[in-house]
Amino acid sequence: MQEALDAVHQALAEHLWTSDYKSLHYPIRPYNQLISLNSAIQSGQSAPTEAQRRVTAELGAAIAIQLARLREIENTDIARLNRVLEELGVPPIFVPRLVS
Repeated sequence: MQEALDAVHQALAEHLWTSDYKSLHYPIRPYNQLISLNSAIQSGQSAPTEAQRRVTAELGAAIAIQLARLREIENTDIARLNRVLEELGVPPIFVPRLVS
């Protein structure tokens, strides 16, 4: 399960991407792209351009794929683990649901 969760995390965000210099050495993931895009849109004096809207939609689609993978992990692996925990008398792992 940890490998599956790590794969989703790595597909969404590069945690080592902390400065402009380091960004040259690591791939730019959707989360990091979204941060940069948001900054560009927020600093503008007008509405987002068509290109910015298109990139936002593309990043949203890429993120949606990973969220679907995360929900699959929650519904299978974590559910299986919670059944084992219940048998052992241990409180289950609570996973809050995002509103989509």
